[in-house]
Amino acid sequence: MNIKEINGEIDVKLSPCSITVKRDGKTFGIVKNVFNFMELQSNKATDYFKTIRKFEKIHKRITRSDFYISDGNLYYICKRVPFVIKGDESENWNNYIQAVKGMESEISVIYIGAKETKEV
Repeated sequence: MNIKEINGEIDVKLSPCSITVKRDGKTFGIVKNVFNFMELQSNKATDYFKTIRKFEKIHKRITRSDFYISDGNLYYICKRVPFVIKGDESENWNNYIQAVKGMESEISVIYIGAKETKEV
């Protein structure tokens, strides 16, 4: 399975060196040869550090642990949630989604989780 194929999946387990996709409680596919940025060797991490640091400054929800490297390409895994609490948190979530959409022009963004976020 390719990392781009997990886009839109709901049940995804992220591990340091693989990503598992489940459907109906059973393993549907496994993405291998992907590496979490936090698990990279220091000499390899320097190639991606400036880019990741720039995106971390955009919004506090964007963290290094959400970046994965596959075939030399940098991917951001955006974990969507099915609901957002009203008030400041809702506005914060909308700002986060806008920040992630702004990243799409520079790196690949993979969305996992619920497709729509609803206020409760």
